[in-house]
Amino acid sequence: RDLLVQYDMPCRIDMLDVDIQGAEYNLFDNHTVSLLTRRVRRVHVGLHGIWDQNDRLVETFKAHGWQVLHVYYPQAHHRTPWGRIAVGDGIASFLNPLSQLGATRCGVPRAHGSRRGS
Repeated sequence: RDLLVQYDMPCRIDMLDVDIQGAEYNLFDNHTVSLLTRRVRRVHVGLHGIWDQNDRLVETFKAHGWQVLHVYYPQAHHRTPWGRIAVGDGIASFLNPLSQLGATRCGVPRAHGSRRGS
């Protein structure tokens, strides 16, 4: 939240793409996914861990009502709507059930004298 406020980010974010080489399992806890549920339409995550870690990450999003669009586990072959693929790093894509979120700003006041873009 602090970074979103500091950089005057929109309240609603269309897509968040995260590829942090294994740290995704610590980042996406219940608190973070709850914040994302209020602010983000879609999340795309690079997967790097073992299957149990990936399953827990997917279950955390599902517990918050997110639709699982794709989960392709790392170091595996998968059948997809576009054909068979082999992946090194895995991929998970989630769609927020509240995908009709507006694109407003958070309304957090900027520091005195600051202007966006300056």
